[in-house]
Amino acid sequence: MSGIRMHGWILYNGCEVRELTRSCEEALAAGVQLEVVAPKDVDLQPDGGDQASIFVRGRAVPSPMFVIAAFVEEDDACNLALLQQLETQGVLCVNRSETLKRTSELNVPAEILQSIGRQLKERAMESSKAAAEGIRSLDELREKGVPELVRLFLGACHSVEKIQHNVLMDIVRRNAETEFGREHGFVDIHSVEDFRRKVPVCEWADLEPYAKRMENCEKDLLFAGLPQHFVCTSGTTGSMKFIPESSAGDLAKSVVSQVRLALLAKMAPEIMVGFFLPLANAAAMGTTVGGIPYGSASGLTLAATSAELLRRMAFPHQIRQATDPAAVDYLIMRFAVAKSEVRLVIGNNPGRLTILAEVAHDRREALINDIEQGTISVELKLEAELRLHLEKLLSPDPERAQDLRQMVAHRGRLEPRDYWPNLKIFSCWLGGTIGRYIEGLKSWLPEGVDYIDCGFGASEGKFNIPMKIGVREGPLAIQGCFFEFMPLSGGEPLLAHQLVDGEDYIVLLTSYSGLYRYNLHDIIKVSGFTGQNPNIRFISKTRDIANLAGEKLAGAFLSDLICETLAERNIPWKHFCVVADSAMRRYDFCIEPAEVAHPDAAWLADFEARLMENAIVYKVFRNQRLLHPPRLIVMKSGWLNLLYADRTGPGVTAGQVKLATICDTLPHSEMIAQVVER
Repeated sequence: MSGIRMHGWILYNGCEVRELTRSCEEALAAGVQLEVVAPKDVDLQPDGGDQASIFVRGRAVPSPMFVIAAFVEEDDACNLALLQQLETQGVLCVNRSETLKRTSELNVPAEILQSIGRQLKERAMESSKAAAEGIRSLDELREKGVPELVRLFLGACHSVEKIQHNVLMDIVRRNAETEFGREHGFVDIHSVEDFRRKVPVCEWADLEPYAKRMENCEKDLLFAGLPQHFVCTSGTTGSMKFIPESSAGDLAKSVVSQVRLALLAKMAPEIMVGFFLPLANAAAMGTTVGGIPYGSASGLTLAATSAELLRRMAFPHQIRQATDPAAVDYLIMRFAVAKSEVRLVIGNNPGRLTILAEVAHDRREALINDIEQGTISVELKLEAELRLHLEKLLSPDPERAQDLRQMVAHRGRLEPRDYWPNLKIFSCWLGGTIGRYIEGLKSWLPEGVDYIDCGFGASEGKFNIPMKIGVREGPLAIQGCFFEFMPLSGGEPLLAHQLVDGEDYIVLLTSYSGLYRYNLHDIIKVSGFTGQNPNIRFISKTRDIANLAGEKLAGAFLSDLICETLAERNIPWKHFCVVADSAMRRYDFCIEPAEVAHPDAAWLADFEARLMENAIVYKVFRNQRLLHPPRLIVMKSGWLNLLYADRTGPGVTAGQVKLATICDTLPHSEMIAQVVER
């Protein structure tokens, strides 16, 4: 009876009545366990404090969720006393005020059970809300089990203002004696209003000097102690930024991840058997000058996964230690394709699965031979120690290899819908520009796969918790960060409980890892509410950002790099722009030279090498083939004049026009002189 959710008693002290038996049978069919219990057989024995153990006929039993009073005889003081005692134990008591006397009224209609269900749900919500409001420190969540974390989050959704106040005060108290905390008078902050009065809205440039010192192992700057690690990401105003992560910040992210995964399992319980394929990058990419590790957000999240979940990964996590990107892709599919029971694919960018599926098909002969023989191809560039470790995990599987060959013979291709026929869930970004990759994938996956958003977040934190299949929005993760929102229409920042359905806002973040009123430059839209908690979804960045696959290349950064590399080759220029070609997943660097000399293939190769050197995330995505090689497009003389002509007119001079660095399409493509590819 795994479907049973409610269990209760019918308190009845007369002879056996058929109506009661039928009520119990009908309730059981509906997932409600009803039991007829005589009041005289019930005994409550105090356990100490306010709670008591419940015995029926001398046997200890679990407390019922509800009782229905169905006394045939006149209710006496003992029966009423029992009801009162049960109520003090938190049991919902129905028909408390009057007694059912006629046997014809002893059946329990569906309406009563539905009413009981509503009342129990309301009680549970109020209990969860009170418990969530009682949390004063993030540390109190550290030892909570996953079901309790989910209960507390659902309760928090009904008390957004109170929960957000508690989170902010916890962050302020923890960091009052840091350099930033002393500079901004944290010790005198006792309310949200105090905090907003003392701490201005900030940009990364305001916090970066602290972060740079933390890379050198200076402590107690933005948060107490040293960073646990740094999360590297493309900056919105420069090349790369290294965001320090405190142990508390890591815990806050972990709590959100656990709740996300638990609700994902609730939406799709089929994923609790079989294997899952994470689309994550390597956790550690290097160390700072002070020796503190840094890595990708997705890799660090996976590294914190429980040992139980790691055993259910479709490939050994050690594969991500390989230094050759092509070897990583092959090994992931070498292990994962060998398993038919992959039920879940989870990761931010769905395009990553496209790349892996292409690797499996393109190298199908070697892959199938390896599965048959229990080997790893000798042609693979792989560190000797890692190869030895992985080979010990393998054994020959000629039966699986034969199945795979038959799949190729039948379809002419090796595709996920054949080798993972029971794939149930693909959890990834559904919104923004990256969500478009899903359409190209659907024909490769089994019919009936459900798509669930993996959650809006960034290197700085995890910001919402999806709760519905196929929906891009989810309620704010209000226990993990303190949020403010700047209306796009202007005005003072609003708090989470003040947001309006359908409106767009820019997110300001205060985190457990030392970001204070930090402008993420992310635009979100509110789409309804969960309780009082606004459901949000990511719309776009506010700045001149190129972001085909999550690399987030700032226009200012690309502009500086183009200028530097052209200057090194003594190539003067009139204008350039970067076209982010989403259909081809590549960047076109469009340049109008000022003289006969113009950039060429050598410049393009050198430019991309510099780009990879300064933008680690871009390099990762290029190596994973989420991004295709860039092109150089040399424009004819006069291109810039045409662009200005389009934007100038009466009262508007060329000096007032700001031409975009990053474009979705090439303006005046008829002016192309030459296309150079890598």
